[in-house]
Amino acid sequence: MPDLRTMEMADAGRTYADPTHEALWAEAEAEARARPRRPTWLRSFRNPQVACWRTHLPKVVRLLGLSTAMPEEPELRRAVARWQASQGLSADGVLGPVTWRRIWAALGVVPVPAVRVQLPPSGPGYYTYRERPLHRFGRPETIRALQAVGAAWVRTHPRGPRIGIADLSLRGGGPIAGHASHQCGVDVDIRLMRNDGRELDVTCSDPAYSQQLTQELVNLIRKTGPVQSIFFNDPRVRGVTWQPNHHNHLHVRFRHPSGDRETSLSGEGAPRTGGRNRRRFTDAEIKRLLVEYAENDLAAKRKSGDRAACIVMLNIALGRLLRLPMVRRIARAGSRRIVAMGRLPVSSVEHVMGDLERRGQADPPIRVRFVDDRQRTAGVRAPRQMQGSARDALLRHVGTTPGWYAFGLSIMVGYHSALLLVRRTRTGVTIFWLDQFSSGLRPDVTQSLDHELTGRTKAYWDRMLLERNVRSATWTRIWPLRAPR
Repeated sequence: MPDLRTMEMADAGRTYADPTHEALWAEAEAEARARPRRPTWLRSFRNPQVACWRTHLPKVVRLLGLSTAMPEEPELRRAVARWQASQGLSADGVLGPVTWRRIWAALGVVPVPAVRVQLPPSGPGYYTYRERPLHRFGRPETIRALQAVGAAWVRTHPRGPRIGIADLSLRGGGPIAGHASHQCGVDVDIRLMRNDGRELDVTCSDPAYSQQLTQELVNLIRKTGPVQSIFFNDPRVRGVTWQPNHHNHLHVRFRHPSGDRETSLSGEGAPRTGGRNRRRFTDAEIKRLLVEYAENDLAAKRKSGDRAACIVMLNIALGRLLRLPMVRRIARAGSRRIVAMGRLPVSSVEHVMGDLERRGQADPPIRVRFVDDRQRTAGVRAPRQMQGSARDALLRHVGTTPGWYAFGLSIMVGYHSALLLVRRTRTGVTIFWLDQFSSGLRPDVTQSLDHELTGRTKAYWDRMLLERNVRSATWTRIWPLRAPR
């Protein structure tokens, strides 16, 4: 397998014929160095399971008697310990689940009062397979939809197999262990169907997995319930969306009741930008973007664990480039560095770009496919070479008008994300690749873009097979971005 780290950094020392590119980066780096360090989040707020409670931080600060919303950790622990002692709890200074529940009760905060109906442990056509009854609450509409799916399934499969249902939400919604979502009573995990009739776990690459029955189940769910999305990683199954870590279950998200804004999820209901946005970006907009990459590079040089995660870095860049509403979050799991990024999904680049398409800030994507050793479209087989040329398609889209152009890039259905910048001048064109490893406006992939995409796709596909025993879909998509008017 190729060394991915070497691949990511191979072009880091490349220079350019046009010195203005380096000058632009030098200005951005100087501005990044002059920025004050951002304070770190509280340890508990770095936990994705309490991410939705960050909006209640001012109330928590007042409740704990803190003088600032960004205390250092020793001050936070002392304040939490004092409050725990006043409530008769173990005064360990840790914001664990018991303390959080007591804080929520003290604040009177219930995010989704409608999440109040518990799914029975079994019923016609379905069973639950995790002994976590407190994780089986949902909205009335969600519970009715699941029971309707079970009843319809048993009519066509009276001898089984039944539908296996796992986690929904906690009563009242909010953070739930083991999930970043499942907080609003509309998400449910469902076991894949097997071809041997057994009610056990299975992955989409296991010989016991039944694609036919799983497809039938997906069709039934979409026909029976008001479904927003079904996340699953078998590209042969129609009606599903690829998302990391969904190779062993269906994650069904039902639609929210009309008008319930309190429970909207990332990206849903995002406002469209009126009119047609422009395709070209100014030098000032590109510099604003490069400052973020320069700051990330400086942070990683100080401490490697503070380098932003792939999707976070993309959202930071998009937030600045497209002037989106910003939110604060940690740079990556385990880091104490706080970054400001666009208010966009963090599940995958596919969801990010879909969100921007709905807003009118991205055009439909350029699709890049690969062929396998039979010279057929690879699908989930090992990719061998690219069909056509991504570089040529990119340049056709840019055209001949001078200026900066920007593109969001998704490799292997969201396995890796990057930003492509194209600088068109009267004398030529240059394509730059920017991701979390960028140090300067490099690498320059003007002549090597197809080779870069092919090499990475092969390496990522091999890694997925080796580490997870998953044969991933192979296509790449490139979204042209549009600047705000």
